[in-house]
Amino acid sequence: MCKSEISYDKKKINFDESLERLLKNYFNFRKSWESWCYLSNLEVKYSTEDIRKYADDNDLLFHLRYVVMKDYHIEYYKMFKVSYNKDNNRDNIFRLLSFYLELNPIKEKAVSLVLKKLHSCSEVIKRALDVRDKFYAHLDYDYKSYNGTFKFHDFEDSLVALEGAIILLVSKKKFKQLLLQIPSRNDFKLHLTI
Repeated sequence: MCKSEISYDKKKINFDESLERLLKNYFNFRKSWESWCYLSNLEVKYSTEDIRKYADDNDLLFHLRYVVMKDYHIEYYKMFKVSYNKDNNRDNIFRLLSFYLELNPIKEKAVSLVLKKLHSCSEVIKRALDVRDKFYAHLDYDYKSYNGTFKFHDFEDSLVALEGAIILLVSKKKFKQLLLQIPSRNDFKLHLTI
């Protein structure tokens, strides 16, 4: 068994491959996050109320804003959902931190610190996962009770904790390289003629 493979439930887990999947999920999450922020005129450097109004009044842009919100919930779910079926979601952040610790036992303190930060966000994480399950993925019979219960700013602390964990797993340099590939809401200007 090579150093980056771990025997887990009688199957080999390729740690490097799982890390790449985590980074892909994070990359997709951030692109959707940035898109939603722009179409919602949230914390945009070139802020103008016209963007939000234009998206609200345009059926296609309104739907696209909904789709990117749905997508960031789905990508968030992939990174945080702990499955009881250990063959599912081998690349979630908690499982990867556990694998990382197996490969690097001397990093116990660092792993413990990022886990503590992630666990401090457990209520927010649980609510976000519930919204994905009950509203975006399955539209449960009581889906209306989940609509609007999770606010955009609720993600922020859990994302800071997630980013700290990703940096521990892949390095600050690699994480910064990933961020440079993500289009920013502040790099885009929609020229409106309303």
